[in-house]
Amino acid sequence: MSCFGDAAGRLQETALDASTKGNRYINSCLRLNEEIKGVENVAARLKHLRRNVDVLDTAVNNLLRPP
Repeated sequence: MSCFGDAAGRLQETALDASTKGNRYINSCLRLNEEIKGVENVAARLKHLRRNVDVLDTAVNNLLRPP
């Protein structure tokens, strides 16, 4: 019974440790997800800015073309 009690105690400790690490991992993923939302917003703005720069570049190239 003593051996069984020791094994059960160790199993309980290991399960608690795994649960704690799992919760930390989940919380890290949730924080990362929130941070990525901000990056997606910046990426969308950069795409819009890139389109505007491309339009400006095309307009300038058309103006500078020799007749």
